[in-house]
Amino acid sequence: MLSHEKAGTYKHFVESYDKVRHDERWGGRDADYYRALPYRDLSGRHTEIWKLRAISFTALLKEVVHPLTKELHRPLRILDAVSYTHLTLPTKRIV
Repeated sequence: MLSHEKAGTYKHFVESYDKVRHDERWGGRDADYYRALPYRDLSGRHTEIWKLRAISFTALLKEVVHPLTKELHRPLRILDAVSYTHLTLPTKRIV
């Protein structure tokens, strides 16, 4: 999280970024949209992009998450700092 002072520094950027994402019609109206990603784009707006992201996510699970989970004998707690999503993998997708 940014401090209030730093947030002011990035305010214009964040507002501009949010506008671009809105104009490109990213995002969904309810939790089901986000729960289905990356394997299903319930909006149908960015299906091809989500297909590629699903391939990357599957590779992450196969090559990193599952081996580490097996080695450590416990689920991993992962913070996706880009989208601010908390993940517990592989037992739960989104927490």
